[in-house]
This record gives sequence, structure tokens and C-alpha cells, in this order.
Amino acid sequence: MIFVKFILFGLFAIWGILCFVISLILVVIFYAIIFISIGSRADIVAHKLSRVWAKYIIITCGIRIKITGNTHHAKSETFIFISNHKSMLDIPICALSTSHFFKFLSKAELVKIPLLGYIISKLYITVDRSTNKGKVLSFRKMEQALIVGKSIWIYPEGSRNQGEENLTEFQKGAFELAVRTNTSILACVIYDTSSHISKQKGFYLRPGTVKVKWLPAISPNGETATSLAKKLYDNMNDELDILKAY
Repeated sequence: MIFVKFILFGLFAIWGILCFVISLILVVIFYAIIFISIGSRADIVAHKLSRVWAKYIIITCGIRIKITGNTHHAKSETFIFISNHKSMLDIPICALSTSHFFKFLSKAELVKIPLLGYIISKLYITVDRSTNKGKVLSFRKMEQALIVGKSIWIYPEGSRNQGEENLTEFQKGAFELAVRTNTSILACVIYDTSSHISKQKGFYLRPGTVKVKWLPAISPNGETATSLAKKLYDNMNDELDILKAY
């Protein structure tokens, strides 16, 4: 029975990859048109396209998203969004979890990926973590984005958590940014994406439900980056434990 499931989920993974690659070719054309022809509003229009694409990916992967907590984030406010990160499904799930406009923070090396790298270079703020200069430059880009009213989505663990624990240690960048710009942090916890797709399971895609919960916004007033990071870590870890139980 286990072997049969492995084969079925492997075949479903082939289906998912084909759908993703075909859609990637198409959306790159639309992204190019948007960035060439629209001008100053290109980011906002492209973000809407990203949400449509994310919806397509989630549907073709057989994933249902159950969102709880306050999902109505004031469009007039600027936030630093953070969430845990266990699998590639997290990115489209994050895009669909709020209608609020934001820019992802991404590793600079992902820009080298054919087609997808073009989208990342146009839509995301990238960070070259191999040098201090690259880290400083990305921090300044994020700071400037927040100043002009563009929210940012950061995975504070730095990279995908491939272990069994809820969270890996948080890096301080998101919290230093919050303190420096006095921007509230909105945390989103995502539970169970790694059971649907993960590096450890190899060529595998399993349909099902992913739980998402928004936590109340936390203001950096009176906080240090260290205390803010600890508070968010503890809150998110507790919520992940709760989601496991239900």
C-alpha cells in the first residue's frame, strides 16, 4: 500500500512540475509586458498577476488553504510580514494569504534560474549573503521600500527549515529593520507544507489541506531587535504547536 501511494504521489509530482513549467513560460511573457509597458504601477499589477499564478499552482497541486486569524490587513499601512518556511509551497501560499501588496526578500543566487530568475529580479528584493556589502545593500533596499510604503515579506529563518523542529533560529535582519523604521511586524504561521512536498521525500507531491494562521501585529516600540525576535519566535512556535493538535 505504501509503495502504491509513493508511485501515485510521484506521478502527481510529474503533473505538478509540468503545470508549473508551462505556466512559468506563459506568465514570464505577461510579466515582461507589464514591466515594459505599464511604468510606475508595474509592481502592483505584477503582484496581482502573482496572486493569480499562485492560485493556479495551489489548485493544480491539489492543495487547499485554511486561513485563520485576522486576514484583513489595512491597505494604508506598511508591514514587515514574516513566516516560517518548510517547503516551496510556502511562497504561493504566502501570496494568497493576504491581498496586501508586498515584496519578497530572496537570495540573489535565485536570479540565475532561467525564466524564474527574471521574475525574481523584477518583483523581489534580493540579498547577496556572501558579502557584508551585499547584506548592507539589501537592508538599504528594504528600508527604502518601507519608507515609500511597500511592505516586505521575510523568512527570518534565512532558508528552508529541513529539520523536524517547528522553527530554526531567527536571523536578526527583519527585526533590526522593524526597529530602525518603526514598522509593525505581522507574523503568519504555515503548518504542514512539508508533508505535501519536501526535499527529504524526493520526487513527491501529496494533495491536502495546509493550515495558515495570522498572529496579531507587533509594534517595535520599546523593543530591541533581540527582544522582538524572541517574542515573535516564541509566539510562532506556540501557534505551530497548537496547529499540530488540530
